[in-house]
Amino acid sequence: MAVVTLEEVLTQQSRPWLALYGVMLKPRRHAVQQSDEGDLAPIQRLLTDELMTIILSHLGPYNLGQAACVCRHWRLLTDHQQHWQAACEQAYGSCHKDVSCCQQALRKSFRGSWRRFFLEQPHLRFDGLYVSRNTYIRQGVSEWRRERSCFLVTYYRYFRFHPDGTLLYRTSPLTVAKVAKSLQARSSCGSHATAAALGGKQKLYQHVFSGKYVIKGGKLFVVITYPNSRSTEVRARCGIRGVPVLGAANRLDIEELASFDREAGSSASMLRPDPDAGPDGSGSTTCFRRGLSACVFVPWEGVAASPLNLPAKEMDFWLTG
Repeated sequence: MAVVTLEEVLTQQSRPWLALYGVMLKPRRHAVQQSDEGDLAPIQRLLTDELMTIILSHLGPYNLGQAACVCRHWRLLTDHQQHWQAACEQAYGSCHKDVSCCQQALRKSFRGSWRRFFLEQPHLRFDGLYVSRNTYIRQGVSEWRRERSCFLVTYYRYFRFHPDGTLLYRTSPLTVAKVAKSLQARSSCGSHATAAALGGKQKLYQHVFSGKYVIKGGKLFVVITYPNSRSTEVRARCGIRGVPVLGAANRLDIEELASFDREAGSSASMLRPDPDAGPDGSGSTTCFRRGLSACVFVPWEGVAASPLNLPAKEMDFWLTG
């Protein structure tokens, strides 16, 4: 007579998962290494996972996302914590200067995953420009041939952000393909350079202004100072979002844009309250109601092919999504 234990009865009837107890599962990465050599790509046969991890560490976070779409093996390699920790330190360096504060938020809200921290926390991109396309109708002067003529005026706002908390800003009627060079080559350190330092390129950079920014409470606060004035500033409050996936950070919704004149010799916080709540006692504020279209991110490699280069007669209105 065969003897049946209680564990065998439970395994066969109501708890079949008990048969997995004590069974050591192999890591997923070995499934690629132990497969047939004919199924592997040449780069997988020549390079080990350690070398591939070092190579992938030189990519930016959005290039890592593109590499993860190649195959399942690369998807596992791009999930390495080292890659996303470096991306978070670059993206949030100006917001979390204290490393312990950043690690505390990582453990508390994201279960120690740097990748989740990068995707779910609002941040900015530094590998391109944020462009806002604005249009309005202006009435023209009546002539003997035409009466009540009107014109469609188109202009752009450009923002380029740096990891150190500084930015470059420009407002121009020129398209992104003609403006990108002035924002890509110029440094954000200090104000306008001298004519001797710029040489023949002074005309290219004369309309580019410097500023600083901070991210607080999921909002982006921007302060731009004119080079010829020490008390007049352009301030903006923006919301950061990603379309169509979380973490894309390719949209800036301009919620407030104002000219701020503070008293000479005084200072004001970048986190200024809403102007509708009343003056804060340190200066006067003039809010703009025009030119508040959302900004779209354009990477450097996509500047020439961007639809924002189309003239007004081919694209009279632009929906950011």
